[in-house]
Parts: sequence; structure tokens; C-alpha cells
Amino acid sequence: MNLLSTENKSLNSFQDLKGNSNESSISNNIKLEKRRRHQAYISTDYLLGFLTYFDFFSRDTFQVIKNSIFFGHLFEKTSINSDLILFACLDEKFEFSTILKEYDLVQSSLVEMIFGSANKTIKNSTLRNVWKTSFKGSLTSEEKEILYSQEMIQLFEKAIDNSLHRFKTPVVTPEVLFITLMEEKTSKAGKLIKKLLKNDASWYLLRYRLIKRLHSQEVLIRGEVAKNQHYFAYLMKTRFSEFDFNKLIKNDLLLTAVSFFRNSLIKDILKQNVFQLLKDEIFSSIKLISKRKYS
Repeated sequence: MNLLSTENKSLNSFQDLKGNSNESSISNNIKLEKRRRHQAYISTDYLLGFLTYFDFFSRDTFQVIKNSIFFGHLFEKTSINSDLILFACLDEKFEFSTILKEYDLVQSSLVEMIFGSANKTIKNSTLRNVWKTSFKGSLTSEEKEILYSQEMIQLFEKAIDNSLHRFKTPVVTPEVLFITLMEEKTSKAGKLIKKLLKNDASWYLLRYRLIKRLHSQEVLIRGEVAKNQHYFAYLMKTRFSEFDFNKLIKNDLLLTAVSFFRNSLIKDILKQNVFQLLKDEIFSSIKLISKRKYS
């Protein structure tokens, strides 16, 4: 009897030790996984390196900026002003152009206002053909760089502020940019929009519809995507066109797409030698800014 009791005690002690060992192993694995995840996220922030407001523009918004530069060269402008940005926003290939058309906000109605009567021929039929045949995707050696005016720099900063504080999204979509153009009533674009819309009711209704469009996307992101995945959802949004992003929403694939995007991104980042990149950057920085003085 005593021998059985002793044996049972020994067995229980062994099971307790084994249980403690398993718990310790699981705890260590969890800590290692958290450490790897934290390292991956820190590496992501470092490699992406958000330095300018252009980094927060969606793919379509960035295309608007590129198009405005093209039109600046095409019409021999010396700087990019808000009227050129407005003209680029009205391109039919952008998703929200269907709403703008309902209010007769189209490129053909702006040509004479912005570029003068000398370009009336473009107003009628040739704008799209000029775009297809002239745009090479990059500046030639003979084309001078066109700078953004102070007006545009202020508008970009205002668009970022509107995006973050009013619309609660880090991504500046064409809708955010257009609403910013509308509300800056003293800017060239603001005055042109006011003139084309003809009355205040149309102005307020258009702004409401654009805000509603923004809100519907935000509701889906915050409702369907887990909170710890929002970062990757917005990052994915900057890489997708509005057409492709809305297509994912319509097909109920947003959550799947975000998960796939996150896994692919983290997998690629973990292949990078971040410590070597950081070391190279530090040495480059030392060479550029370090000036030693010897007595």
C-alpha cells in the first residue's frame, strides 16, 4: 500500500513537471512569435519610409498628379497650379468621374477656361487622342521640370489634414483631393468648380455624395477588417486603383485580399537584411553631414 502510494506520488510529480515544461515551452514560443512579429513590423515601417505627403496618396491620386505634369508640358505652363490638378481629376478613367459627369464636370468644359481660346480644337474631339499619342511616361531631356506652385503645396497639406482629421483615413484618394479643391474657394480650382456648378445646391450635393462615397469605404474597412490589420488594408489601398479596390469590396474579397497582401509583404520584408541596410544608411549619413574639427 505504501509502495503504491509512493508510486502514485512520483507519477503525479512527473506529470506536474511535464505540464510545467509544456507550459514553459508554449510561453517561450509565444514570446518568440511576438518578437518576430514586432521585428517584422518595425522593419516594415523602416523600409516603407513615409517621408512626403505623396507617400499617402492612393494610386489614382498619384496618377492625377502625374497627369497634371503632362498637361503642364502639353500646354506650356511654367508651374503646376490647382486648375491643372482639377483638369487632371476630370479624366473619365477615374472611378468617381461618373459622379462628376452628372454635374457636367468634364475636361472639355474646362479647356477654354484654363488654357484659352487657342486650344478650342482640343475641346471638341482631340483631347483623348493627344493624351494617347503624346504621353511617353517620362520627361525628355528637352523638357524642363515643372514645379508645384505655393498654392498647390498648401492644398496638398490641406488634403492630408482633411484625410486624417475629418475623414479618419491616412490615404488621400481622388475624392479627398477633389473635396479639398472644392472647399478652397479662393483657389483657381475652387473658383472654376463654383462657376461650373452654377448654384450652391449643386455644390453642396456634389460634396455630400463624394463624402458619402468615402464614408462607405471606411465603414467596410473598419467593419470587415480586424483592427490589427487596418495598417495593411490602408497600405494595400495606396497600391490599388479605386476600380480594383471597389471590385474587391463588391466580390466580398476585401478581408482575403488584406490577409494575402499582409502575408506577402511580411514574407518579402523578412528576406531583407535590415541591419545591413541600416548600417549602410548610417555610414552614408556620417559621410554627408559629419564634419570633424581638429585643434
